[in-house]
Order: sequence, then C-alpha cells, then structure tokens
Amino acid sequence: MKTELMIDPRKPIPAASDHQAQLEAMVLRQLADRRLRSPHPFGIARVRLLADNTPIIHLDSHGWAFEKKYSSRLTVSETVLPHAQLDVEEVYGAIGLRVTAADERDMIVQLLGTNAKVILRTKERTAWTEYLRIRREKLFHEHGCIPLWEEPSLTAHERRHLDRHGRHPAETDMAWLGSALLRRIAVLRTFGNAYSFRLWTNFEDWVIETSTRRDVPLNHSELMAWFTDPRWGAELRLQSEHCECRADSLFDTCCRFNLAHKGGEPGGLQMRFHHERHSDTIDYRQELEAVGTEAKWLDRVLPLEAGADGIETPALKELRRRYFARQ
Repeated sequence: MKTELMIDPRKPIPAASDHQAQLEAMVLRQLADRRLRSPHPFGIARVRLLADNTPIIHLDSHGWAFEKKYSSRLTVSETVLPHAQLDVEEVYGAIGLRVTAADERDMIVQLLGTNAKVILRTKERTAWTEYLRIRREKLFHEHGCIPLWEEPSLTAHERRHLDRHGRHPAETDMAWLGSALLRRIAVLRTFGNAYSFRLWTNFEDWVIETSTRRDVPLNHSELMAWFTDPRWGAELRLQSEHCECRADSLFDTCCRFNLAHKGGEPGGLQMRFHHERHSDTIDYRQELEAVGTEAKWLDRVLPLEAGADGIETPALKELRRRYFARQ
C-alpha cells in the first residue's frame, strides 16, 4: 500500500460517518463472533486511523481454539467475508461487504454502494490474493459454498437473507457504538487486567464481558472513566451500575455497568466484569503463549507465582480461614 498519513494520535478519536460506522460495526461483530483465545481482544492488536478517517485493523497472527492455532487470515475468511451455502438460504459473514484490493499484508474491504472502507492488516507476509484464491476453491469443493466477496452487486442469496432476517440493529441504529468500540479497542487491554474478553450484541445493546483472576486487581473504574471521558471517550454516560466487588471478598463476583449515548442515540453498552478463580488458567496461559502473546502482559493478568492453577493465594486462604472461623 502507499505511504500512510495518520491522524494525530494526540487528538480525540474522530467518529465515523454513517456508512463507515456501519462497516466498522459489521467487521467488529464478525471478528468477535469467532471467540478465539488471542493475544489481544477479538484478535485485534491495534487500530490506527488514516488521515481520511479510514481505520487500519492490525490483526494478531493467530488465535487458539480446539487445541490448535488458527491464522488470522482463516478467521477473516470464515467470519468476515460473505459466503453462502448452495442449498440453504443463509449467508455467513458480513452481507454487502466486498474485497476491493489486496496485497502481501493488506486487504481492503468496502461496503457495497458506499465509500466506506476498512483495511485489514496481517503480520504474515503471504499474499492475500493467493490465499483468497485457495479459499474460494476450498469453499466450493469442500464445503459446497459460494464466495460472495467479489460480486459487483448484492447477490440473490444476500437479498433473500435480508428479506428474511433484515439487518441486525448493531449494524444499523447501533452501528455508531460498534464503530466507537473498534476505534478504542486498545482500552480494554491497556487499562484493564482481564485475561479473557467476549463480545456479542442483542437487539438493544453491545455487550462486553471480561474475566479477571481473583488474585489480580479488577480496576474496572479506570475503564469506565476512560469510556466516559469527555475528550477521549465514546460519547457515553453511565446509566446504571451494580458493583459487588470488595477487596476482602472470598467469592467470585460480577460487576455490571450500563452506559448510554449522551445525546440519546439508540443502543447501549453493557460492561460485565467477572472476578473469579479458575482451575484452567495454566492451560489458558500456555495457549496464549502458543499464539505469541508477550510475557510481560501475561505476567500481569495470569501471573505464574500465585493462583495460576485456581488454588487460592495465601492472602485469600487467610481471608477464608477468618471468615469460616466466625461462623
């Protein structure tokens, strides 16, 4: 791709236009749907904005699921790029999304009938064009599917799908929030201590759920402050909260915050923070290590020296002893 002129990172993150927000919300929703264990939330290492407000989504090279690694290219081709089964009126991926250019690392996707575009960038240096050619052949011959990502207009499969199901509100009225979250995705990892992230949508909200180990500080207040910050945040205000975490709590907790748009736009954000003990965090850490997660972050969110196998830390053991001694 040509030389990139970036938006000044010292200035507030600009909002996307209507169609641009729709495309960004579609891409985030599809990437999060795969639910891989990745070095970064939803396999997105970072997002940078070009001077024309186009986002470059830097993808992790791999994610982990079902005891093996999956490349980001496979994740994108399976979840983001639209394809349809021959004998079923069902379209998988983002309806109306099209690949308009590709090279060694970058693939540009656009929303049909608009100027909205997103650049998906991988760490691997294998030509996207060759990968997509192989993917097309495998889809057709092995899965009985038709690739739709290069069709010049909306296909009959896509029209039937939309006639039957319509577009999800997350891709229409609530797209502003999906775009805002994508552009601020680094906040989750930078200011939080969670080791696991999940994202989904219902007909009223975007929902982000995180898991933090009991022997690691939860610090959800910092995240809430960032999301609602008048300069750097996403035009959100705190609507309600249910916080049950305490420093001396012996049990798993879940704190929930509901945020809404300051100006009354449709849709809201639910943030759910689980603070819990897990018996599988050793495996979780090993899987994250296998897909290239840096040790410094793992030592912060999944430290080896205490509680990694789900056994209580000495401090928690003492709290539990004192608690039951009073009963």
